[in-house]
Amino acid sequence: MKNLDRNSKRGVYLTITPFFPTHSSFRGSFVYDQVKAIMKSGRFDEVVVIRPNRKCKKALKYRYQEVTVYEIPFYESPSLILNGSFNGLNRRNFLKRFDESDIKLESIRYVHCHVSYFAALGLALKELNPNIKCILQHHDPDPFTIRNGRFSHCRWNLRYRALRNIELFQKVDLHVSVSRRVEENLVRFPDCSNAEVDLDYIEKVKLIKDAPNATIKESYVLHNGVDLEKFSKKSDHEAAELFNVGCVANFIDWKNQLLLIQALKELVAAPESEEVRLHLVGSGPCLADCKRFVCEHKLDRYVSFIDEIPHGDVVEFYNKMDLFVLPSTFEGFGCVFLESYACGVPFMTCKWQGMDDYIAPEESRKWLFEAHDARAIAESIRNFKTKRWEQVLTKPIDINILINDFLDRLERL
Repeated sequence: MKNLDRNSKRGVYLTITPFFPTHSSFRGSFVYDQVKAIMKSGRFDEVVVIRPNRKCKKALKYRYQEVTVYEIPFYESPSLILNGSFNGLNRRNFLKRFDESDIKLESIRYVHCHVSYFAALGLALKELNPNIKCILQHHDPDPFTIRNGRFSHCRWNLRYRALRNIELFQKVDLHVSVSRRVEENLVRFPDCSNAEVDLDYIEKVKLIKDAPNATIKESYVLHNGVDLEKFSKKSDHEAAELFNVGCVANFIDWKNQLLLIQALKELVAAPESEEVRLHLVGSGPCLADCKRFVCEHKLDRYVSFIDEIPHGDVVEFYNKMDLFVLPSTFEGFGCVFLESYACGVPFMTCKWQGMDDYIAPEESRKWLFEAHDARAIAESIRNFKTKRWEQVLTKPIDINILINDFLDRLERL
């Protein structure tokens, strides 16, 4: 294929994502960073975002920083029951809103959809303009969206959701996974990796093991990089009497903050680790249980809970930590790990998560611990506190480098 000039601008890059910041919420900052890096590449006339929102009553247009965003209504069944049943309605509504926008169908080169069922919207555009390449990005190890929802234990519900997504996935030009772990669960479905540690997902997959395989045309791993203009080490870490462990995450079951608190309880029971302090940032349904455990075990002096920190301010938090620990068991990647690393703070997490991609096998014992094991977490923290190993990653973290490699790959579609 003829080499293409990276600096030439060619058409529109359209992103369809439910994850994108607004003027009142910073959620979705990781997609904003991706969009910003695509804009910075200079390869497109325009990079535009469409944000489907089930809470949105009417379409609106806004600008977030330098990005034009169209927010449109999106219909979703309660608790994801028979998820995908509204695909037809959402396609019709989406095309109507698209016609009302300033985006020219013939100018779109790529449509980049985030999360399984939003592929229906991208594919609706591809049907009208077959020259469009449709990309679908998967952010967690459940690409087919079978794990979530109140009725996710019901086989009839899981099978319906899987079949609707299989139908979409087979039409997508390129599937993008945020880690090898996510990619493996994508291509092996309706099976999962032998190394899978999330018991809930394993049980859900067993319920629909007779579902057909999805034919994946092409697959690519795009790690969530870091904007190094925002995240960096501010100064040499000052020696302090306390050893500060940080964690930034939603308080949901598979993030396992309670397990981390249990590890802290074991740590501070030993006199040599009494100065360890744990700082937990975030909110969510499991927060109350964590606070209750801290109160019941009189750990108040060792644990602090912090409300959500705006994405632009979290760098100050990282720079005050000695170590970042998040014992997730269902982490597709985890931007927070590389953000802390960019600020000079090493991280630890469970084995067989997205971060495995960045840790050399011979280094894994230092930074990766067994899932569901508070003692293993405590031992890992204790070892680092004593030896202060330097953490060296195996891949680039700069989002601009990662995105430029990704855009090179798109040229070969």
